[in-house]
Amino acid sequence: MKQLTQVDDTAKDNNNLSRTLLPDLLGEVILQQEGQEIFDAVEQLRKGFIQQRLVPNDARKSELLKQIDKFNSPDIDRIIHAFSTFFHLTNIAEDDLAQRQRSEKEAQGETWSNSFEDTVSGFREQGKSLEQVLELISSLHYQPTFTAHPTEAKPPVVLEALHRIHSEYSRLNTNCHSQLEIDEQRQRLKAMIQIFWKTEMVRPEKPTVYDEIENSLYYFRESIFACLPAIYRDLERAIKRVYPEARGKQLDLPNIIRFGTWVGGDRDGNPFVTPAITRDALRMQHVEILSEYLRRVKELSKILTHSIDHFRRPSKLLDYLTAQPAHAKYKNEPYRHYLSLVEQRLLATMAQARARTGDDSGSGEPLAYGCEAELLAELQLLADTLFDNNESNLTRGSLQDLLCLIGSCGFYLSQMDIRQESSLHSNAVHEIAANSEQALNYLAMDEPGRIKWLTDQIGAEHDLQYDAKKLTVQSTEILAVFELFQTMRNELSTNCFGSYIISMTHSASHIMEVALLARIAGLITVKADGTVDSQIHIAPLFETVKDLELAEQILQQLFNIPLYRQMLGFRGDQQEVMLGYSDSCKDGGILASSWNLYRAQQRIVRVCGQHQIKCLLFHGRGGTIGRGGGPTHESILSQPPGTVQS
Repeated sequence: MKQLTQVDDTAKDNNNLSRTLLPDLLGEVILQQEGQEIFDAVEQLRKGFIQQRLVPNDARKSELLKQIDKFNSPDIDRIIHAFSTFFHLTNIAEDDLAQRQRSEKEAQGETWSNSFEDTVSGFREQGKSLEQVLELISSLHYQPTFTAHPTEAKPPVVLEALHRIHSEYSRLNTNCHSQLEIDEQRQRLKAMIQIFWKTEMVRPEKPTVYDEIENSLYYFRESIFACLPAIYRDLERAIKRVYPEARGKQLDLPNIIRFGTWVGGDRDGNPFVTPAITRDALRMQHVEILSEYLRRVKELSKILTHSIDHFRRPSKLLDYLTAQPAHAKYKNEPYRHYLSLVEQRLLATMAQARARTGDDSGSGEPLAYGCEAELLAELQLLADTLFDNNESNLTRGSLQDLLCLIGSCGFYLSQMDIRQESSLHSNAVHEIAANSEQALNYLAMDEPGRIKWLTDQIGAEHDLQYDAKKLTVQSTEILAVFELFQTMRNELSTNCFGSYIISMTHSASHIMEVALLARIAGLITVKADGTVDSQIHIAPLFETVKDLELAEQILQQLFNIPLYRQMLGFRGDQQEVMLGYSDSCKDGGILASSWNLYRAQQRIVRVCGQHQIKCLLFHGRGGTIGRGGGPTHESILSQPPGTVQS
């Protein structure tokens, strides 16, 4: 008992020390690597500005700024680096502390605020039945979207270094009990901080779009692939803890999480995002998710080592294997034999994608999967066979996690949104109209005239004829993006694209211009009865204060066009509308932006309801407070009443 008490006291001391451990280790590194002068300068400025924040004093502020002016450029770089590193380490300490506080609270039988269990418990207290909760969950759709902001992106080497520090720091707080273990872990942490201190924080060259794509894929590899299935398991456990009648059942929760991306698709103001870049970005995502599926299939093969002697017959899986070439290695292990065939097909699909990346001449692989539905069907046969053999419990681990990933990521990983600025579409349509059989000056038309001409061309029985050779390179490339929709849907998945987003949407004609370009590319077709069928969803982005004020009027005009209403059938009569936080903040300031966003949401939802159209609001928020960033949960709760719907 005495020994246990000593260990517990050491652990408590360790937790107390950990609050200052990372800054202390950073100070040691700076002192050893940069010398006393830099260390003293950092400490003087740190303490001085802390005091200045607590008790503002003009004389002190002036003196601190004079101290900064005394240093040369290399020393200033080191001082800035010291404060930047300090904040990185502070974030790590705060994340770890929050996680430990949550674990301690849950270990005491309490629920963490806003956790799944806390939320589901709230539903039960409100009198909602299990069936009502499951129905509510089935209507959820959460799609975080990666956006292309290369100036904010850390190089992968920096991300990896921070990840290592975070892992070691967490290990110190959870696994180290003896003083010897604490001392050893402290030295490892110090070594990692020293390495981070000497790591280049800024890329020597401007990142390419391929760098941005790779940066977004890093988060999937290092975090999302592991966390996504865990989210569904946590949700299921929470439901079963709160609703006893759910225990012992497999709830089969729907895939409520998808991912979107602008990386490789956002061409607004970025001339480097070409159709070829978008194509390669989709293929890189394709290879990334296939690699994860392959890794998990190999892991399953190590687990499901059943002998054929324990199989029930008849069996669809055994019948399938009988029709395949014999595999001596897995002769008496049906599951491993079956999974080896899945592995071969995944490898063939990856080889095909890699051969095509950067070069469309890559040949097709006979064994390659045509779409995610084929892989899903093969793994579902595996799950069904386990059920048939009275081993349904074996479907709830690694296999269920794999099926969950496929349901959320398919063969595309994250849906690619395309974003382009409205004036470029207007120019492209103007060039097409000027070089058509009945040439006209589109830009000279007023808004009603544009809407009528666009609607007539989209709904016409015959395609609009024009001289494509007379289009500018810019307009030709815009049309090529629409053609890419068809190509990549056939190659990867019908779900690989999200919405076509129009930035700086100022009028209804801006949406109809995109519809015409989609019609020319074959994404919108006219059926025999004169109605249209659409394979593209167009989303306006309202981002300036004036555009937010006009949003209701623009949508009202659109919804009154029968042809446009038919186009919404592609998304089940749902209109996506994107709201711009950053530009509205820059245009009118944070307060004006917040108020106009609040009012715009109410109006947008109202006009959609008047026309029996479901509304999906895409909030373009993230990063700093000035860009609309902040806690997501609080942001959702702060939305205008009636705008968050089930």
